[in-house]
Parts: sequence; C-alpha cells; structure tokens
Amino acid sequence: GKADDVEERDMDVVVRVHNDMNERTWREVLRWEAATHPASEEKPAASSSPSLLRFQGRPHDLSPLALLHRLRTGAVPFDRHDWVVRRADGGEPSDVRYVIDYYYLEPGQTLATAAAADDS
Repeated sequence: GKADDVEERDMDVVVRVHNDMNERTWREVLRWEAATHPASEEKPAASSSPSLLRFQGRPHDLSPLALLHRLRTGAVPFDRHDWVVRRADGGEPSDVRYVIDYYYLEPGQTLATAAAADDS
C-alpha cells in the first residue's frame, strides 16, 4: 500500500504532508466550484459557498479517468479520494461528488480536479 514503508518516527511528517495535500485539494475544489458555479449576484458569497460534506479514501479503486491515464501513460495514482460537496447557490442545495486521483507530480505541476462523471 501507499504507506507500507512508513515507520512510526516518520508519522509526524506523513500527517503534515497528508493534511497539506487535503488543504491543496480543497483549494482546487473551491477554484473549480468558483469557475463552474459562480456566486449568484442576488445572494451574498458566504451563502453560496460550497461546503464539504464528507470524503472517502479509495486508494485501490481506479477512477475511469485513471484507467484511461494508465492505458495512455502507464502511470497510476498513489491515492484516490471521493469528496462530496454541498452547493448552495441560491436554490435548493445540491450535492456533487469530486473524484480526485493523486499522482506524484513534478515541481510546477498542478492537481487536476473535476466533478465525477458517474454516481458510484
């Protein structure tokens, strides 16, 4: 698995890296939400802000995009998270699932974030 070679003395660093990764992911989700669902002009931005309902790690499940990426490049993600976000953009709240595949990135690369294409 992704942390088989981690020793107890390394856990402080592992937790910090994991937390940083989650914070970066949330910023990317917010960026995606702002681009695809801008705040309504009739509602204040705070009432339109998305909120995280839950997320689940699925490190052994490849998303459809990860499967295509593997066929094209041979690379597979080291982790996957499914994040469920509640949108409250003026009407009834709606939930959307984001599937985030985590790859080892070169310096300067960004995390690719997109809403899930399916509901599983």
